[in-house]
Amino acid sequence: MLHVMIRTALLVAVALTSRQGTSLQPQRRAVAIKAWSSTAGPYGALWTFEMTADGTAHVTRWGGAGEAGQKRDFAVAPKDRSAITKTIEDAKFFDLPEYLGPSTVLLHEPENTLEIEVDHRVRKVRLYDPSAERGAEVERFKRVWNAVVKWSPLKPPL
Repeated sequence: MLHVMIRTALLVAVALTSRQGTSLQPQRRAVAIKAWSSTAGPYGALWTFEMTADGTAHVTRWGGAGEAGQKRDFAVAPKDRSAITKTIEDAKFFDLPEYLGPSTVLLHEPENTLEIEVDHRVRKVRLYDPSAERGAEVERFKRVWNAVVKWSPLKPPL
C-alpha cells in the first residue's frame, strides 16, 4: 500500500512539474505589506499603507488634527511586487531587530514601521526618529521602506 501511495505522489509531482515548464522560470513569492509613518502619534501626521499578496493596495494620509485626510486604492503589478520582494531579501529585512533607533523613546516619537509577510514568514520592524538615525541596520530598513513607498500615490510624512 505504501508503495502505491509513493508511486502516486511521484506521478502527481511529475505531472505538476511538466505543466509548470522549466525550473528556470522565476518563482513568484507571496508578499503582503503593512506600513505606517507617524510624526507624533495621534497628534501629528499619519500615513498608512497596506498591500495584499495579490497586489491590491490602500494608502491613507492625514496631515493632523482637523484634516479630513486622503485615501487611494490601487494595484501593485506583479513585476513591481517581485522588485519589492528582491529588496526585502537583499536587505535581509527578516534579520533586522524589531526596534531601531534611540534606546529611549519619548512618547509619540516620530516613527516608521514595516510589517512584512513573505511566504507566511512575518516580521515587524519599527524605526524611531527616522530622520536622525544612522547605521547599517537603519540603512537596510530604509532600502525596504523606499522600495515600498515608491509605489504609493500618497507619500508618508517622514
